[in-house]
Amino acid sequence: MPVRVIRLLGDMEEDPASRQMLITGWRQDLIRNAKVLVVGAGALGNEIVKNLTLLGVGKIRVVDYDVVEGSNLSRAVLFTKADARRRVRKVDAIARGVKRLDPYGYIEVEAYHTDIMDHGPDSPLYNKIDVIFTALDNLEARLHVNTVAYMKRIPLIDGGMDGAMGHVQVVIPPYSSCLNCSVTDRDMKVLSEKLKCDGLPLTIGQPKTPAVITTTSVVAAIMVHEFIKIIHGLERFKKTGKWDERLGEPLMGKRLFINLASNKFIIYDVPISKTCVLHEL
Repeated sequence: MPVRVIRLLGDMEEDPASRQMLITGWRQDLIRNAKVLVVGAGALGNEIVKNLTLLGVGKIRVVDYDVVEGSNLSRAVLFTKADARRRVRKVDAIARGVKRLDPYGYIEVEAYHTDIMDHGPDSPLYNKIDVIFTALDNLEARLHVNTVAYMKRIPLIDGGMDGAMGHVQVVIPPYSSCLNCSVTDRDMKVLSEKLKCDGLPLTIGQPKTPAVITTTSVVAAIMVHEFIKIIHGLERFKKTGKWDERLGEPLMGKRLFINLASNKFIIYDVPISKTCVLHEL
């Protein structure tokens, strides 16, 4: 083998993205130039940010108002024991964790210690964002971000877990259904029961959701892979109505349900609701 070829192969092995760049149709420049918003910095948010970092996403904006606790450490790879002892802000702990993990040396994390409910469509949090991830544990905040994403025409990838079960849904405004389209009367009843008379969400005394890192890892991996499909294929879809077959079609207008206890993976359609006000915008 010629010396020049050997050197080129050696250079490729030094590039952290070299193996993913072997995937047909892959464009690392699209990944590097992407700017994403991750809403929620708990277990799922940690796994999402970790995956985005290893992919080489250039700018990651993270929003959360909570602090690190000891119970987070079994499911949050970017948090440390010291973070929990000092009750460090989750977003700050994630930012430091990314600096330790970043194999590229160029990834920027913007940490916002704030409640997403205080930020509407005019908030700078949503400026120049290519894709939004929602890693939230309550319906009210999910629907709030969904509304903003639809109004601003930003693709949204939503995920959640409950023990061994999880789900992923992709929203591509204005082409697909949104999270609001799949909200049931029961969901709205539960949401209304969780609100005080002053409209603020109850937090004291609510039961904790069962959680395990295995489910979190699977859900986050699927969510970030949906991002890969969107960042590579969205512009083509807007022009032709077709996604890049080499990298796949995202779960647009669909919801994936997983149950790791029974090894079931089920995809079902989420049609646009005729009563959803967002589709009148």
